[in-house]
Amino acid sequence: MAYCTPEDVKGELYLPLLAQMQAKLGSGLDAFLGAHIARAEDYADAILSPAFEVPVSPVPRVLTTIAAKLAAFYAMAQYSEREEISRDRRDAAREMLEALVEAGRFPGQVPAAPQEGARLRGGSDLAVFTQERMERW
Repeated sequence: MAYCTPEDVKGELYLPLLAQMQAKLGSGLDAFLGAHIARAEDYADAILSPAFEVPVSPVPRVLTTIAAKLAAFYAMAQYSEREEISRDRRDAAREMLEALVEAGRFPGQVPAAPQEGARLRGGSDLAVFTQERMERW
């Protein structure tokens, strides 16, 4: 499932540039944006993969926003060769991705409850300390 749609990306584009793209690309605009959506998803997955299972499903709204901002940046950079006009979108998306990785969860997601028996990592060994094993001490 895609993280965003061409319509989401259009909402992030500057209106004069969107009008130019529509005039030049016509019905090919959605395919043009679709290629940039795929790049945005790949980038987001690469950043999120240390903290989350990717691709993320179901897609949280924040990830739709991030993908749309990145895809808009990529599309404007390729179409106009002036990516500085959309750098704010790229920078905002990067900050959002970094915040998600740091938090380890998506907004509105309840942190997982601790399970009985804590998992400790020491070196490369994984040890599980259940209540039964802890009672011996």
